[in-house]
Amino acid sequence: MKVVMMRHFALAASLALAVTGPLAPLAAAEPETRACIDSRSIRATQFSAEQGYFVRSGGKWFQNRAGGCPLFKEDRSIRTNSTIGRQCNGDQVQVYQPVTNLEFGNCTLGDWTEVPATSVPKK
Repeated sequence: MKVVMMRHFALAASLALAVTGPLAPLAAAEPETRACIDSRSIRATQFSAEQGYFVRSGGKWFQNRAGGCPLFKEDRSIRTNSTIGRQCNGDQVQVYQPVTNLEFGNCTLGDWTEVPATSVPKK
């Protein structure tokens, strides 16, 4: 009885494959985009003059190009003036050098886009 059932199952599976054809490869998922990142969830940051501002939040890396802000550099950081504890699209951030406290100016944040860890510049 088991052999007959197995044959019927194999026949049904092969017929289903013949009718539908092989499975198409899954399309790559669109990267997640956010308007805001919760400041308390940020576990790491990285800055690049060419690529923008990167944060690790919730186990994922996000990039903010901040309108191509040229003030971002590897040895710099930012100050935010958010009263809601988030860094959001449209927020002004002040770029400064933490060791000297020298201020370089302000940049406006854009949307946050998820990126693979391999695209985050190394320190």
